[in-house]
Amino acid sequence: MSVAKLLSHLSELSPQSRYALMKLWLESGHSFPLQLSVQDCARHMAIPRARAGKVINELIDAGHIKPNFRFGQRGRPKRFIDISAATTEMLHNLTPAHPGGVLHLESVHRLLGRRTSNADADSPSLSPANIVFLIALLSCANESGAVHGIGTTRLSTYTGMNTQRINLQIREIKRLGLILVSVPGMTGARILGKTTTSYWLNLSHPLFKSPTGSTLSLIHI
Repeated sequence: MSVAKLLSHLSELSPQSRYALMKLWLESGHSFPLQLSVQDCARHMAIPRARAGKVINELIDAGHIKPNFRFGQRGRPKRFIDISAATTEMLHNLTPAHPGGVLHLESVHRLLGRRTSNADADSPSLSPANIVFLIALLSCANESGAVHGIGTTRLSTYTGMNTQRINLQIREIKRLGLILVSVPGMTGARILGKTTTSYWLNLSHPLFKSPTGSTLSLIHI
């Protein structure tokens, strides 16, 4: 399964919950099927404690995870989380047999592996929404980092964001230097018809690549 297809299957989730589920795949995908305590689930998904309950409940409501209560000899039952069979299979299929052959998979892993707080003072901080948006663009980018033919409707499906939030993300990601150029689409042009916005990602940015990697981003306009 491609990353773009996974994102389209998560169309009912908020950006935070999409990020949390993909983070769980990165951290624990090798251990599926998986059962976690709520505390461990929040830690693996890199969710702040204040938001963990909301995100976990959203994933439960969408059927991606299931609550499992264990009763001990004393005290209240402890809630554990089971990853549903359908979601386990979906995330299993996201891990390719030959990772090197999947375009931009290293960059997806690198984004998901980043800290999402300002505590990482040595480099720019990304929010979960930033990361989900960048992964959506990467999943549609060619070898040079060019993204064509992905309009607002598809971006909304992949990210769970409305038009206003998408525009805010574009401005923020440009400010961070992760998008080199964006060329707005046109509507009603006699020759070209309707076209979508094109983006050129800065694949040489350290947030995409490890320091030892060297990738040249080519721009053709």
